[in-house]
Amino acid sequence: NNNASKSSFHLAVCATIVEDFPHEELWKRWMTSTTIDIPNNINSSNDNAEEATNTISCSSELYIHAKHAKQILNSNSSSSYLKSKLLPFSHTPNWNDVRVIRA
Repeated sequence: NNNASKSSFHLAVCATIVEDFPHEELWKRWMTSTTIDIPNNINSSNDNAEEATNTISCSSELYIHAKHAKQILNSNSSSSYLKSKLLPFSHTPNWNDVRVIRA
């Protein structure tokens, strides 16, 4: 299609947790790279208009700030996926502490 254009989109997400990471499989699927095609003439009333599309390559990266990161890293029950996404530091915030914002 000569009327196709390509672009890309990258999303970075930082999840803040204490030590548990619920719904890990859902996060893995949601963060999977994909490509979508969007018609450029969505609002066009001309049914005979040539189908021009915009192809968007979508990717993402997940970062996890854990209050108890050392416990996760030393745990045999924590997944390798969770460990690979952990930030290498923790602000160890208390409940309702300004350090939650820094995290």
